Amino acid sequence: MAGYQIHLPETSSPGDCLGAFGTSLSAIGLELGTRINREMTKLAGNDWLSKLEDLRAQEAHQSGRPFRRSYSPYDFSWIINEPYYNQNSIIKRFLPTTAYNFFKNAKELVETRNRWYHDYNPHNVHELVKAMELCYFIAAKCNLEVLDDIEKVRKRALELKNGTYQPNERVDPEPNPTPSPAPQAQVAQAQRAVGAVWLGDLPSRKISLTESGILVDSQKQANVTTELTAVQSERYLKLWRLLLKSGWLWVDELGQVAAYVHGVLRCVGFWGEKEEPAQDPFLKFLLPRSYELHQDQVIDGETGAVLNETYLGNVTASTLKRARLDLADGELVRVTWDGDLICFGDNGPEYFGEIESKDWFAGHFFVETL
Repeated sequence: MAGYQIHLPETSSPGDCLGAFGTSLSAIGLELGTRINREMTKLAGNDWLSKLEDLRAQEAHQSGRPFRRSYSPYDFSWIINEPYYNQNSIIKRFLPTTAYNFFKNAKELVETRNRWYHDYNPHNVHELVKAMELCYFIAAKCNLEVLDDIEKVRKRALELKNGTYQPNERVDPEPNPTPSPAPQAQVAQAQRAVGAVWLGDLPSRKISLTESGILVDSQKQANVTTELTAVQSERYLKLWRLLLKSGWLWVDELGQVAAYVHGVLRCVGFWGEKEEPAQDPFLKFLLPRSYELHQDQVIDGETGAVLNETYLGNVTASTLKRARLDLADGELVRVTWDGDLICFGDNGPEYFGEIESKDWFAGHFFVETL
C-alpha cells in the first residue's frame, strides 16, 4: 500500500525478522481493509462494521459460542475469519475465495501471525521464510499493490537463510577495539521445553550423533549412549535422528540437551537420571500437520481429508471434546510432538489436554507419546 513502509531485513536477528513479518502482515491488512471498508461503506453506510458485529454477537449468543468483537476492518485475522466462519458473509465478495487453497493458506497465515505474536521464542529467519511465502500467496491472489514489496522481503529472507546476502555498505572495524572482558564461568539456565530456542550459552560438553544412532563424547572419544535412560533412548534418540540424522549435541550440567535445528539452537531433550522439568506446551516442537476442528469432524489441514475418529481412546476423545466446547467451529488446532493439543488463537494460546499417539491418526506422530 502506497505510503506504508515494509521493513526489509538486513540481518537474521529476531528483531529484523519480526519487523519484516509484522510490517508485511500490517500492509496486507491495511490494503485489504481499506478496499473492504470503502466498498462496504458504499453498500451499507459508515456503521456497517458495528452492525455486522452486532449480528455476529447475537448469533454467537443464541448458539452459545464464544465471540470476540472486532473494532477494525484492517485486522487481517478478522478479514479472514469473518467469511471463513460465516458462509454467507458479504465480505466474501472482496476476497478470491474460489482460488485454489485460498482459505487454507489464509488461515495458516492467521495461525502464523498468532504464533509469532503469542509464543515466546525468539523469531528466526527460517520461520520468516515460511511466513513470507504465505504473505506472498495472499498478496498475489488478492492483487495487492504491496505485492512487489512483499516479494522483496521474501527474497531477502531466502538470501539471509542461505547466507548469500551481502550488505551494500561495508562497515569498517573500530580502529582501537575495546578489549573483551575475561570470560565468566557459564551458569546453566533452565530450558522451557523440548523445541524451545535455547536460553543462555552453548554447553561445554559436546556429543557426536552418528548416522547409526551412536552417541560419542568428543572429549572422551567413548560411546556414551548408555548414559541415556531407557525412556530417553526410546524418545529423544529417535527424535534426534529424525531432526538431525547425524550431527552435534551439547549437554549442560542440568542434563539439558541443545542442538542446531535448521540453523537455530534449540533444546532437544534431556540426558541422564535428573528429573525433567515441567515444559511450556506452546514452545514445543509441533507435528507438521494442522487440523480444522469442527463439532462433528476433524479435517486434516494438509490433505483436506475428514479423519476417522472411531478409534480414538478416552483420553484423546475427552481432549477433543474440551476443545470443541471452547473453540469456534473450524478453528485450527495443533499437536505437539509429545501429545499436547493446543491452539494459537486470536485471543492467545490455549491448551486443551493430551493426545495419545496409539489411537491418533495413523502416520501423524513421528515419536510415540508416553
